[in-house]
Amino acid sequence: MKAFLKAWEALCSSTDQSPTLVVPNGKTFSLLPLIFEGPCKASNVHLQIDGDLLIPKKEEWSGTDCVGEWVRFSRVNGLIIDGSGTIDGQGATWWGGDKPMERFSRLNWGLDFNDDCGRPTAIRFYRCDDLRLSGLKVINGPRNHFAVGGCDGAVISGLHIEAPDDSPNTDGIDFSSTTNTRVENTFIGTGDDCIAVNGGVKNLTIDNLLCGPGHGISIGSLGKDGSYETVEDVTVQNCKFTKVQNGARIKTWEGGAGYVKQITYKNITLDNAGQPIIIDQNYCPEHNCGPTKPSSVAISDVSFTDFSGTTATIRAILLNCSSIGSGCTNVILDNVQITKGDIGKLYDENDGEVYAYCRNVHGKATSTIPSVPCLE
Repeated sequence: MKAFLKAWEALCSSTDQSPTLVVPNGKTFSLLPLIFEGPCKASNVHLQIDGDLLIPKKEEWSGTDCVGEWVRFSRVNGLIIDGSGTIDGQGATWWGGDKPMERFSRLNWGLDFNDDCGRPTAIRFYRCDDLRLSGLKVINGPRNHFAVGGCDGAVISGLHIEAPDDSPNTDGIDFSSTTNTRVENTFIGTGDDCIAVNGGVKNLTIDNLLCGPGHGISIGSLGKDGSYETVEDVTVQNCKFTKVQNGARIKTWEGGAGYVKQITYKNITLDNAGQPIIIDQNYCPEHNCGPTKPSSVAISDVSFTDFSGTTATIRAILLNCSSIGSGCTNVILDNVQITKGDIGKLYDENDGEVYAYCRNVHGKATSTIPSVPCLE
């Protein structure tokens, strides 16, 4: 760990135009928690990971403090991370339980990332503008694999992120309070969201993503514990969902506030995808929320265009909007062709005809199978 931090100090203090730190091919390094702090002197700093990095198994961790992540890059603008290496979170040793460690300290981020003290995020980027992340393979994170928060202008491409389909909370990439971000040409197959778009995200494009297994590409969940959260200007295009439990999803908690607007899902291929299209404003995954107010997160200007393929659930489309105000407005479905796949493979449900359910939603559906009665 000291060697990494010393090398980082030299890199970050370099006055070269684009200094580079190389993790060499053919080498494996076990990582204790690391924090790489900026700002750096150069406008770009380059970390080339060609070797392999291991997060220690849970039983090998001898530290006294719980950390929210194993590696954190903080306030490093112009950071370039690439290479042919693999980062292995050895998550199987962490997934067996989800209880906080006996002694822990939470880091003060200035942003609420809702860290689970029991299982850390593998890699977090905090306020790293103009981040470039590409080429790496990241597997078996103890929790989510990447978290990107408070960053502007990030481009993420060519990643391979993988964990078993039953691994808990192993999101591929989580975004919070980011602007002007792009994810492209990437594979993510995990036990939770391929990509989760959380509050404060604006202008995000996800292009040519292979997603599955997992829980799809989700906006939210937003508005937990009555919080006010916003997401706007998100485009998901040219993506394939394979054996996911959910596909294109927007989810808000009961009692939450804020808005979601200008959301586009287009040119989406489905391969036995569970619940391919979802807007759920009564999100309560543990079914223990009790009596509460309906969601007042306003959802508007959402389009699902050019979907084709098969569903693993007979309810292929769920548009379950809030009873507050006008519900969801200007929701457009066009050229959506979803047919029956292997029903019951992902969910324990009986076979039947594929259908759509909608409530408190306003907009239009054209050339859509199954039909959406309330939008016709």
